[in-house]
Amino acid sequence: MGEILFLLAWVIFIIVYFVTTASLPAEAKHFPYFLLVLMCICIVYLLFRAVKNYVTGKKEAAAQPAEALTPEAAEKKRQNRRITFILGFVVVLSAVYAALWRMIGFELSTLLYLFASMMILGVKWLKAALISAGTTVGLYLVFVFLLKMNLPVLFWF
Repeated sequence: MGEILFLLAWVIFIIVYFVTTASLPAEAKHFPYFLLVLMCICIVYLLFRAVKNYVTGKKEAAAQPAEALTPEAAEKKRQNRRITFILGFVVVLSAVYAALWRMIGFELSTLLYLFASMMILGVKWLKAALISAGTTVGLYLVFVFLLKMNLPVLFWF
């Protein structure tokens, strides 16, 4: 069920992607639309496969008694739930990051996004803080000084 929900989240992303690319000039729409078609094909395939696995898994589970779950199977089920939770969290966190990027600026939103992502993946807080800060500073230096790009700045500046 988690896989189906994850794929449905991707469907929402595809819809948002389509809406945002609709405002592009006609000559710039070819590659984004190619990616859109490719994503749709992949999502439809994965969604059909996930639903099929979910339905056949339900039938197999109904045929087996409840006490037939071995400790290894229970551990695998627990790990699958954790992975599903982590994937869902990262998708939601990425959406929040995208929303906050223009409001609070590149620096703070990137720092918070990287730190939260590493914490959910089990990295120790000090290591996560140092890596997040270093990566944010490195990306800022590359984009602002090397590539001469303007990034959204903190809202109070």
